[in-house]
Amino acid sequence: MSNFHSYRFIIIATLLAGMMLIVLYQGHPSEYRLIPPCPFHYLTGLYCPGCGTLRATHYLLHFNVTTAFRYQPLAVSLLPVAMFLLGKKWYEHYRQKNVRLPYEESVYWGIFFIICLFFAVRNIPSILLDWLRPPLG
Repeated sequence: MSNFHSYRFIIIATLLAGMMLIVLYQGHPSEYRLIPPCPFHYLTGLYCPGCGTLRATHYLLHFNVTTAFRYQPLAVSLLPVAMFLLGKKWYEHYRQKNVRLPYEESVYWGIFFIICLFFAVRNIPSILLDWLRPPLG
């Protein structure tokens, strides 16, 4: 892909993400009919690792970290790591340098393992694990 197409893609993706964040800031995701419920949860009754992320994002945009954590503890906890890794990718792209961090591959595998573990544990039917599941509504 040429540089022109790469920059155009980045600009379009940034504008779309910005518009989505504005929509999420303006109203709670449950208020929008265009946002469907999680298809995985709808079909299986189980919570996927991403269930509650839109509502958590809404509360994060309003600086309500406690409520955001209540809806999606994993996403809120991993947000600083994700921001760092995205910043690293941005730096590599614009500086045309490949920066290799020690144990970087292990970090990615660790995140994958944590997501899989979170998916399994949040679906164990126990009142002690209710804090891992998003509240209804």
